[in-house]
Amino acid sequence: MYLLTDDRDDNAFQKISFGGFPKRDIFTTIRKEILKGDPLTTARWVAEAHTSGWVAQLFELYETIAVQYVGLGNPRVFKYLLDRRETIRQLIQGKLTFLDTRNNAQMRYLLMEISMILLESQKRPAGAIHKLKEQDLEPEVCLRRLRFVDETFVAPFWDDEADPKNLKGVYNELFGSLRTKNMDHTMFWLAWLRMWEQSGAIVPSGDAPEECPVPLRAWFGWKVWRFLRSIPGPGLLADIYKMSCRDLKGSKKKFRDDCLVLACAGICDVLDASRPLTPDIGRVMSRADASVTDRVYREVVKGRDEHFSSMIVPTAATGFAVPTAKRNVRFSEEDDVFEI
Repeated sequence: MYLLTDDRDDNAFQKISFGGFPKRDIFTTIRKEILKGDPLTTARWVAEAHTSGWVAQLFELYETIAVQYVGLGNPRVFKYLLDRRETIRQLIQGKLTFLDTRNNAQMRYLLMEISMILLESQKRPAGAIHKLKEQDLEPEVCLRRLRFVDETFVAPFWDDEADPKNLKGVYNELFGSLRTKNMDHTMFWLAWLRMWEQSGAIVPSGDAPEECPVPLRAWFGWKVWRFLRSIPGPGLLADIYKMSCRDLKGSKKKFRDDCLVLACAGICDVLDASRPLTPDIGRVMSRADASVTDRVYREVVKGRDEHFSSMIVPTAATGFAVPTAKRNVRFSEEDDVFEI
């Protein structure tokens, strides 16, 4: 196994990668190549991110791709990501040094494997919430869209003394739309509530209850999550909820609208959770295994000291600039160790 002997700490990789490329461009390229379906180029830049120590940021990108692009196309990918996140979290909490994290063979393999699973997953994003105008908040406009006037859907989740009275009907409509699996109405009322919140008309009622570990921006999202969690359904809901609660290091996340929208879409749509994680798991794993060989990591390091035309490297078309200054790199085949 080829190992890095680079003793720099994480402060050396705040904006520039191990190979001297801009951090933002590398993550943009990884996302594009996963969505395009190019395993070799994806592996090249995942390796670059890993050798730079950007494990948490890379996993955050994986979750974003799963939520925003894979969506309902592969319901089982969320449970898979949670399992992999826990494995990587335990590796990190095992008090690996920064260099150990970059050399760890298991982490190296998992980061590649996840990228290949996402690459192979069917892409079916959740329905987009509606784009509303200010007049859509007017009472007469809302009245024309009312379908559930008895407020029976919202009653178990509403506190008449603490919650805003003028929003009870709106939440009842959203919950009724979810119960009846009406995707169009669900996306409308989600957009309505988000626009209402952004307008400053709603007063946050403090943090969410203790059982909800997400530090919500306001009380808006927690009401919806409480209702969603009461609906018997596929494990997709619980998986997305857990994904929205903690990051790779176990810290609380900020509230994510896209997770909430996907969870709502998962209720309204018909999901086939019986399908395997990928159509041909053996083929995917062989691609991941071929990509995670030492050759990829060897090229990452050697490429910093060789002319760039001999590698799979960023070109002008990808928006990268060739680094003007490179550290000397020596590769010892006898020791199987990269030295920097």
